[in-house]
Amino acid sequence: MAVSEKSLDAAYGMVYLAACAVNNHIPDRERTEQMDLEKVYALSRFHGMTSLIGMAAESAFNGRLPDNPLFVKWDKNICQTVCRETLMDEERQELLAFFEERGIWYLPLKGIHLKELYPSPGMRQMADNDILFDKRFQPLVRQWFEERGYTVKSYNTGAHDVYMKEPFYSFEMHTSLFGFGHDPRWQAYYENVKERLVLDTGKSFGYHFSDEDFYIYNTVHAFKHFSGGGTGLRSLLDCYVYVQAHGDSLDWPYIEKELESLGAAEYEKYVRAVSLKAFSGTEPFTQEMLAGDEKEFFEEILVSGTYGTLDRLVRNKVKGLSPEEEKPSARTKLRYIWHRLFPGPEHMAMYHPFFAKHRWLVPAGYVYRFIYSGVKGFKRITSEFNTVRKM
Repeated sequence: MAVSEKSLDAAYGMVYLAACAVNNHIPDRERTEQMDLEKVYALSRFHGMTSLIGMAAESAFNGRLPDNPLFVKWDKNICQTVCRETLMDEERQELLAFFEERGIWYLPLKGIHLKELYPSPGMRQMADNDILFDKRFQPLVRQWFEERGYTVKSYNTGAHDVYMKEPFYSFEMHTSLFGFGHDPRWQAYYENVKERLVLDTGKSFGYHFSDEDFYIYNTVHAFKHFSGGGTGLRSLLDCYVYVQAHGDSLDWPYIEKELESLGAAEYEKYVRAVSLKAFSGTEPFTQEMLAGDEKEFFEEILVSGTYGTLDRLVRNKVKGLSPEEEKPSARTKLRYIWHRLFPGPEHMAMYHPFFAKHRWLVPAGYVYRFIYSGVKGFKRITSEFNTVRKM
């Protein structure tokens, strides 16, 4: 997907501000004022970096953003992010204390650890608290959340359960790290994940990955998103921050060997190379710093945002059905549409278990999917169909 010059200018400006933020450097005020800050703000929201970029811009203006509508909104975002992080940390500690009390082993994931490597609270935004736990206690964990007023958004229909509560509490409680629809290599590698974990100091049931295994899991997780709907600039920044914190002590031959076996080695090389070029210095980041394939990779990251896009997800799935085709044929497109309309038994068992348990009800299950999706996701279905049609 082509990226406009204005979007690239805003992206390179945002990368400069991010580099200043994570390297504890005050951005040049004149350079900051010359940026299209409205576009930088919009892009920082798209990539889940509003707070970090706002903090960097704030420091360029001697610690206080100018008094105009954009910066009032930006400053509010920063305050909300810091407040959210503080309250989510407190809520998570309550949950982990419950786990210790009930003898449930657990593993906090991803952003819970990564945010501690950033210079200031609130710099590394998080949408959810992700925690892997002993699946045998799934009903008990659900009861804990419901008793505290959480709404169950999903339960036992994938690799994680989702619990949410106003104003912003959100937990993804993982019963496995990878599940249905993910690369079989990832599922097999993490099937008995507890064997790879290290017991936390002073805890009886809390675990963590070694530094190498944490890097491997985060890379594979990000690659999962990159191969699907895409992943954004925050993934690059997470890589940079982690390598800066642990890079000299990491066992890189082990990491490279494991990632090769998981099919994510090439992705990791691009992420590490581009992130080091983008965020290592406090000089402006420019296109000339990237090789041709690195520039293409960076632009893919740029247009994907934090959670990827439906357009990229559909294109990757269609291409996956027939990777040898330069442009998908009509037959390949029809195969994709057929699979979306009539998914296989594994999909039905995972997302519509009631119908899957009784084979004679499966046709009714498909009818239910049509009605439910048509009512709840009409815009998404239309967008998906149009993407396939235009390929």
